[in-house]
Amino acid sequence: MFHKISLVLRLPLSIIESLIPKNKKIWIFGSWFGAKFADNSKYFYHFLNENSDINAIWIYKDKTLEDYFKKEKLKACYYKSFSGIFYQLLASKVFVSHSISSDLNPLFISLNTQRIQMWHGVPLKKIMYDNPAECKWWNKSRLYRLFTNNFYNYVLSPGPEFNAVFASAFGVSNKKIIDCGYPRNDVFTRTTKVMDDENRLKVIYMPTYRSNEQSKDLLFSERCKFDFLRLDSFLTANLIELTIRVHPANLPPQKLLEELKKSKSVRLSSSDDVYEEINNYDCLITDYSSILFDFAITKKPIIFSAFDLSEYLSEEREMYHVYQDISGGDEARNWDEVLQKLLELKAEPQKFIYGTVLQKISGTVVLGEKNSFSKMLYNKLCPEDKLNY
Repeated sequence: MFHKISLVLRLPLSIIESLIPKNKKIWIFGSWFGAKFADNSKYFYHFLNENSDINAIWIYKDKTLEDYFKKEKLKACYYKSFSGIFYQLLASKVFVSHSISSDLNPLFISLNTQRIQMWHGVPLKKIMYDNPAECKWWNKSRLYRLFTNNFYNYVLSPGPEFNAVFASAFGVSNKKIIDCGYPRNDVFTRTTKVMDDENRLKVIYMPTYRSNEQSKDLLFSERCKFDFLRLDSFLTANLIELTIRVHPANLPPQKLLEELKKSKSVRLSSSDDVYEEINNYDCLITDYSSILFDFAITKKPIIFSAFDLSEYLSEEREMYHVYQDISGGDEARNWDEVLQKLLELKAEPQKFIYGTVLQKISGTVVLGEKNSFSKMLYNKLCPEDKLNY
């Protein structure tokens, strides 16, 4: 009942709240349904607090985050608290990773507050209005977006190659696309990797989310030639350390979780935010996760573990690109082939090349502190107050 009342009140309240003067120095941030301090919103929030006079404030919905913000002395407010409502009403700009409704309190975001959709991935698979499973005839209309208070002044794109995709997916004009890169990828400008005494090759395996219940354990099955003992022995013998990071909804089978506790060379990632550790790895193994676009910026090797490509395309989602234009047509079809490619990588790291799409992306990005994606975004949003360091 409350949700229905909230929907009815959003538009009239947002109109009335537009009469409240906005403070151009107050910017509000949220992400992942208010349950995580993560993604582009997080990294841009940190950047502003360290490099500008913007009063950047994080809005959260999960109260378990409260102790973390207090411990780290970060400006953050619960979305229903007096201070949270106060800042959301005064904010001149708000930033989200999913939507106004999911990440913030839509009852207190004014019509004249500038909204920036930062998104949480790079589109390989079709999203939003381009995804038939999500797009209903009514939710694409401007009236529906206005009524639910889920519309955006700008949508952030990781680069010009994706501008048309984001414009289509969010139903906006190209003028509303900002293509200055993702703030979360600023982590790649810092050298954080520390080599151990044995100079191990550090690899992370990040398969994409699977909604099909029958296929979620496929990746660690006999069909894909997965044998944990053989895998662990191979990695140990070849000085390779493998980190497995799967979607929380697709945790590995319980048997594998137990085996991991005894492993010498395989572990499960425990980091809440993969971007805090992603730059520590020499190689990425993935299938259809958009992390491959982020990792390609580093020009490090990627092994494409397309174990179930045809099934995925028919059962899950269509893609914006032909997969071979991403992978270069050199995919691993099972774990035996993944291990073979890891051996080749150790012998000839320069042998690995991207497909044409990834080549274009990696070729246009020059990493470095002076080329901060966060700084470029700030300068686009505030051209009159540019940062020139």
